[in-house]
Amino acid sequence: MVEVGDTLNGRYRITAHIGRGGSSDVWAARDTLLKRDVAVKTVEHVSASLDARTILVNEAEVSARLEHPNVMPVYDFGTYQGQNFLVMRYLPHGSLEDYLASHQLTSDEVLRMAQQIAGALDYLHDSQVLYLGLKPRNVLLDARNYPYLSGFAVSAWLGPDGRTSNPGSGTLLYMAPEQLTADILDFRTDLYSLGIMLFVCFTGRLPFDATEPLALRQLQYQDNLPSVRQTHPELPLGIDVVLNRLTRLNPDERYASASEAVEELYRAYYSGQRDVEGRIFVSYAHKDKEYVHALVEELRNFGIDLWIDQDIPPGANWDHSVQSALDAADKMLLILSPAAIESENVHDEWSYFIGQRKAIYPFIFQPCEIPFRLRRRQHVTSSGDKLNDVRMIIDALAQGTAGSAEE
Repeated sequence: MVEVGDTLNGRYRITAHIGRGGSSDVWAARDTLLKRDVAVKTVEHVSASLDARTILVNEAEVSARLEHPNVMPVYDFGTYQGQNFLVMRYLPHGSLEDYLASHQLTSDEVLRMAQQIAGALDYLHDSQVLYLGLKPRNVLLDARNYPYLSGFAVSAWLGPDGRTSNPGSGTLLYMAPEQLTADILDFRTDLYSLGIMLFVCFTGRLPFDATEPLALRQLQYQDNLPSVRQTHPELPLGIDVVLNRLTRLNPDERYASASEAVEELYRAYYSGQRDVEGRIFVSYAHKDKEYVHALVEELRNFGIDLWIDQDIPPGANWDHSVQSALDAADKMLLILSPAAIESENVHDEWSYFIGQRKAIYPFIFQPCEIPFRLRRRQHVTSSGDKLNDVRMIIDALAQGTAGSAEE
C-alpha cells in the first residue's frame, strides 16, 4: 500500500494524502526527475478487485489520448509493489464540489465555467469519448477557478455510429434516466449530467433531496427540474428553459451539443440581464463581413436593435439608406480591423457620428492602429470567441463603458 514518504518507481515521492473517492486515493507527490509537483492516483491494493485495477488502466488509456485546455492532463502510468498508479497535474485548489461547499458562484462565473466545460465535453465527444463522469467532484479548479475535467474511470469509447454499450456505472445523482434503463448510450447522456451540474452551480443545491431515493427516481422520470428562480428570483426564466431541455427524459429532445446548450444559456441570461437601449448602427469593412454578419445575427438573438447595410433592400439607394440610418441611430458599434482603418466608408461613418456627438463603441476585431480621434474612447477587444465577444459587446452597450461622445 502506498504511504506518505514512499517514492514510486524511484521518481514520485509521496508528500501528502489529498483525498479518497470510491476505491481510489489521490496523493500529492514530487516528481524528483522533472522537479515539479504532481498528483498521483492509486487503487487500494489489498481490497481492490481486479475490476477496480482495470478501471484505473482504462482511465489512463482514455486520458492519455486527450489534449484540451480544460481536460486534466495525464503525465505517467505505472505499477508500484503491484499497485497501479496514475500521475496527473497537481491542482492544489480542490474541486468544484469543494468550492461550492463554502462559496456561491456568481451567474457570470457559472456562465464562464459552463462555456469552458461545454468546450471540453464537445472535444471529448468529437474524440469518440463518452465521459459519464460529469459532477462537481470531478471538476478540478486552478487558481483562476478555471475547470479541468478529471476522473475518466467509467468513460467509454463511442463507436463509429456515435453510440456505446451502457457500462452500467456512474454517480446516481448525476446519471441520465437512460443509464438506468437502456443498453445503448450516446453523447446526450453527458448533456443530462451537464444540466444537473449547472443547476447545482446556479443554486448551490441539487434539484432534489439526495437523501430520498424515491425523490431522485421521480426526478429522473419527469421532464422539468424545479425552477432555479425558487432560490434566485433575479435569474431570467430562460435559464430554466435551457436546463429543462438539457435534462429531457427523451435524449432526442436535448441539445445537439454542449456548446449549443451554453450558447442558449448565454442568450437566456443576457437577454434578461442586460438592457441595451436605442438603435445601433454597425460600421465595418466589407472584407470583415463574414464575421460581422454572424456577430450581428447573434446580437439580434438578444433583442438588440441593430442596423447594418446588409438590411438595405435590393434596388434602394445605398448612400441615402446609409445616411438615413446614421441619422436614426443612437449609438455606433464600430468594428475595427486593418481593413476598417483603410475603408473610406467606415471613416466617413464614424467621423459623422463624432460630428453629431453620438456615442461610438469601438470593437477591435483584429489588431490595428486606432485612429487618433477614437483613442480617448474605451474599447473592447475580441477574445477570439464569438460568444464571449457578444457578451463583452452587450456589457459595453448596456453600461455605456465604451463610447462617450467627444467633447
